[in-house]
Amino acid sequence: TTNIIGTLQNNGSAVGGSNTPAFLAYLGSTQTISNNSTTTITINTEIFDVGGCFNHTSSSTTLNGLTAPAYSFTPNESGKYLIGIKSLMETNGNHYNISYIIKNTTAMMDVQNNNSLGARRSQFASVIVELNGTGDYVTMQMYQSSGSNKSLYGGDEHTQMFGYKIIE
Repeated sequence: TTNIIGTLQNNGSAVGGSNTPAFLAYLGSTQTISNNSTTTITINTEIFDVGGCFNHTSSSTTLNGLTAPAYSFTPNESGKYLIGIKSLMETNGNHYNISYIIKNTTAMMDVQNNNSLGARRSQFASVIVELNGTGDYVTMQMYQSSGSNKSLYGGDEHTQMFGYKIIE
């Protein structure tokens, strides 16, 4: 018998595909989230961006011929994408917060935390989103209702966003 290790073959051609475009980025420093408001998270530090489809700047820009809003993933290939977010907000008293994955202007997934214990809690959410490759984009947003401003912790271990194309 022959042991085959590596890429599967179909008449001499590789099968499957590539999980790109893909990115992993994070909030570089603490961001203030105002009370009773929904705020786009300034995911401004890239760990990787295969395909150059993540805008880590504070203004719209053109990436691969597409307009990419601030802090957005705007892939130039249509398909299904796994998008994930992680966040960590300061505590200091009772508060309620929601982290969102937004496609264009619509929430596709959220994770909620009613923090009555005064302890920091991370939130994580992921969703599969179909993006058209001609301008659809995703961003991360957060809402909180503590009665005052709260800090969303920065750093790759605290607040991040990632995404990649799913091989179909």
